Formats: sequence, C-alpha cells, structure tokens
Amino acid sequence: AEMADSLKNNEQAAAKSVAAVEAEMKRAVEESVEKNAKLQKDLELARESLRQAQASRESELNSMKFVITQMEKELQDERASLNDLKEENTLRAETEISDLER
Repeated sequence: AEMADSLKNNEQAAAKSVAAVEAEMKRAVEESVEKNAKLQKDLELARESLRQAQASRESELNSMKFVITQMEKELQDERASLNDLKEENTLRAETEISDLER
C-alpha cells in the first residue's frame, strides 16, 4: 500500500511539474508572439516613414528639375534676343558703311 501511495505521489508530482513546464512554455510563446507583433508594427512604421521621405525627396528633385528647365528656357530666349541684336547691329553698321561709301 505504501508503494502504491508513493507511486501515486510521484505521478501527481510529475503531473504538476509537467503542467508547470507547459504553462511556462505557453507563457514564453505568448510573450514571443507579442514581441514579434510589436517588431512587425515597428518595421511597418519605419518602412512607411522611409517611403514618405523618399516621396518628399523625389518631389523636391522634381521641383528643382522644373526650375532648372525654366532657367534653361530663359537663357535660350536671352541668347536668341542677343543674336537678334547682334544681327541688327551688323546690318546697321553695314548700312552705315555703305551710306558713307556713297
């Protein structure tokens, strides 16, 4: 009878110990899942922030490209009007010279 009691006690102790280990494992898994979810969320926030920063930089670049294009057009217009003035002056000078030669 004593052996049976001792066996029963051992079984109960073992069952308790198994239950404790299972509970600990379950808690560890839940903690890990929570941490994982938080990391996942942080990662998404970081990615979104990066996307916004890139979009903002692209927008700035496009603005700068636009400004540069406008300035190039203005420069071309200035060159064209300078060339017109040069031609005008050359013609006027040639006319004046031929008038003087007459």
